[in-house]
Order: sequence, then C-alpha cells, then structure tokens
Amino acid sequence: MQVRVGQGFDVHRFADTPEPGRVLVLGGVAFPGEP
Repeated sequence: MQVRVGQGFDVHRFADTPEPGRVLVLGGVAFPGEP
C-alpha cells in the first residue's frame, strides 16, 4: 500500500457582517454566540 502525505491550505472570505444564527465551528467543536 502506498501512502502520500502532504500539506495544503484552504482560503475563505470573511463575512462583512455577522449572520444571525450562524455558529462558529473549529475542529468540530461548536461555539454558539461567537462571531
């Protein structure tokens, strides 16, 4: 079996204004009430 490992990056725009009801999720953990 051959395994390939690499590094990458992902870029997303920031919202200009907060969106009501949207939850911040980092590493699969939800942070309700955060921008």
